[in-house]
Amino acid sequence: MHSKAEIEIGDGLSDIRSTRQCLAALKKQVIWEQDLAKHSPVPWYLPLDTSHFCLSSFCLTAAGRFITKNMVIALEYVGLTRKGSQRVQSFLKKAAEGAVVGGK
Repeated sequence: MHSKAEIEIGDGLSDIRSTRQCLAALKKQVIWEQDLAKHSPVPWYLPLDTSHFCLSSFCLTAAGRFITKNMVIALEYVGLTRKGSQRVQSFLKKAAEGAVVGGK
């Protein structure tokens, strides 16, 4: 699946547009625009990237996502979370993966 589609599905968006498309549509209304992440030493998507390990964002690492997935499955199975929670967790995981691919 294309990263754009993964982000749209995972974040419940019908159709996202590129920055260029948005700026073209809003050209008369936009007073100032700048990509504030452009010159950052840390890419904005880094906390979502499973190849990056950080204790402060452990739940977003590959190991953290594995634990979270299985915890949600178990909690849904015993009835401590609503039915469909694991499906939502899966959508959000896909959205994060799509965001990383799109960011890179």
